[in-house]
Amino acid sequence: MWRFEGKTFWHNGDPLSLSHVSANNCAFNQCFTRSVSRGWNRFSDIHLDNVSHWNCEVTGCVFDEVTLRHLKKAGSAPLFLNASVFRHVTLEGNISGLKVNRSELETLVQESDRKWRDEQIVAFYSSVDWALDISKAKFPNGATFEAIPGDKVVRDRTTQALIRREALSATNWRALDYGQTAIDIAISWFETGSLFDAVVVVPRSSSKYRQADIAVIEMLRRQGVAEPD
Repeated sequence: MWRFEGKTFWHNGDPLSLSHVSANNCAFNQCFTRSVSRGWNRFSDIHLDNVSHWNCEVTGCVFDEVTLRHLKKAGSAPLFLNASVFRHVTLEGNISGLKVNRSELETLVQESDRKWRDEQIVAFYSSVDWALDISKAKFPNGATFEAIPGDKVVRDRTTQALIRREALSATNWRALDYGQTAIDIAISWFETGSLFDAVVVVPRSSSKYRQADIAVIEMLRRQGVAEPD
């Protein structure tokens, strides 16, 4: 196991595979990992604790047996994880500035490669028992997980809700009052762009937003949009 303490890392965009790495109190600044055509970057057996990110993006990656505790956002941009898959990935503590997207930017990948990756992502999850554990994570700025099958996400059932496509079809979910929460936007991203039949929605944990987000999630449960748990 490679162990790092208090280091700052940069990466210039080349494909990358890492394993057996532990980093504590480290910073990732302008780290970019580009996609491999018809292939994958791979991060396995990675353990990160109390780390920060500034202007970082990972694309086309298999995350396997990864633990991330306390992620701090430096600057305004989220950490983008594009066209990637997750197996036994655990998020704990405050996770700030995270955006998980289904695909790479259209300007950076051919349509044939995009189709190949979508097919590979669906096949990957067909053999995964669980993908992501967020049951002990809090998201001050929010997070969306439409790129990950909701049934493969381990969650805190008291605050993190599961929504299925069939429930959206059976309800007039768009007509509900979401206030200023943006949870309806997260649901629409799932409905129009996800490869999967279920998604997990989470509240923002910042004190400014938390109660409003939780109230909307409870409303969705009462209205039959989210699982009652």
